[in-house]
Amino acid sequence: MTAVNRIRRAQLWVSLLALAMGALGLWQAWGLGFTDDRGALVGWPSLELATVSFNPLGALVTLALGFLAVVAVVVGARILLLAATAGFAALAVLSLVQASGDPGWLGLRGGSSFSLYVALAVGLFVLDRGERAALAIGA
Repeated sequence: MTAVNRIRRAQLWVSLLALAMGALGLWQAWGLGFTDDRGALVGWPSLELATVSFNPLGALVTLALGFLAVVAVVVGARILLLAATAGFAALAVLSLVQASGDPGWLGLRGGSSFSLYVALAVGLFVLDRGERAALAIGA
C-alpha cells in the first residue's frame, strides 16, 4: 500500500467521523426546534460523557460537511475536500465566538464543539498537505 493510499484512508476515517457526529447530533436533537438556542447533547450526559451539542440545523450542517468530505475523498476531488475543511474551520470560529454568550443558531456549546470542529478542520487540512507532499515525491 502506498503512502497516498494510507493518507486517503485516513481522510476517509476523519470524514466518516464528521458524518457520524452529524448523524448522532441529528438523532439526539430530533425533538428540538430547528434553530433552538440550546442543542441536545450527544453522548451520555448522565455519565458526564456528553461530547458536543447540536440543534437540528447544527447537526445538518455537520452532516452535510461530513458527506461532502466523504464524497471528496471517494471521488478524489481535492477542491471539495478543501471546501469541507474550510466549512469545519468556519464552524470552529463560530463556536468560539458563540462560546462567550448565547449558543446561537447551531446550538453549539463552548469548548467541546470548538475542539471537534478544529480537530476535523486541522485533520483534513494536514492530511491534504501530506497527500500533496507524497504525490510530489512519488511515494
